[in-house]
Amino acid sequence: MMGGGSGYLMDKSRNGSRSDGLNVDLEWQKLSDNRRVLRNMLDFDEVIAAANEKLLGIFSPSHLPYYLDELLAGAKTVPLLWEMTIKAIEQLQNEQNGYFLVVEAVLEICASERNLKRNENESVRLIQCPQALRNPMARIVGGTIDIAEHENMMHVAFKEVYDFEEAIRKAREMTDANETLIIVTADHGHALTLPGYLDSDETIFGSDSTLLPFPDVDCPRDRVQ
Repeated sequence: MMGGGSGYLMDKSRNGSRSDGLNVDLEWQKLSDNRRVLRNMLDFDEVIAAANEKLLGIFSPSHLPYYLDELLAGAKTVPLLWEMTIKAIEQLQNEQNGYFLVVEAVLEICASERNLKRNENESVRLIQCPQALRNPMARIVGGTIDIAEHENMMHVAFKEVYDFEEAIRKAREMTDANETLIIVTADHGHALTLPGYLDSDETIFGSDSTLLPFPDVDCPRDRVQ
């Protein structure tokens, strides 16, 4: 499992948001010797696919930062959605009986105090996968399409969509279409507001006053105009 949301997994004494004294990341790591917690890009880059190793990547306290923000700032503090997808597939391909991978382009890993509690043995009660999914399972939580659309930031939203598209493309490149089912879906639609009256030759991004003029980024303009 990889994404943001480390604050939900850590006690306040470790700059987390939990008030129950539970550190989910540390408790999870104690469950077996083959578990590794990834907290930054250095940890992420050091991972080499290995059979039976379980990974928990928590790269930011809450949502992962917008990739476009990091690009404009000349910084990269977290892996991209498509990079986490590659890492997950490389890891899961060691499984002889196949695997189930969820790549989610919104929100962060969230373990609330209501959902994760201590039991009588002071160990963590983790949410179990459905019995039908007996093969290894991984979850990648990355892009923040929904959040950018809530804030009406079109540049950011489209770049997040492009990142999601790259994750799908990488997954198709790394798997055999004859034995792999890839489903792309959404749990709800969204809307963006286009204020004013745009000329036919004007980009819709003109309504986003935070990023004018259009930044020189690697998101193909012909895909989003």
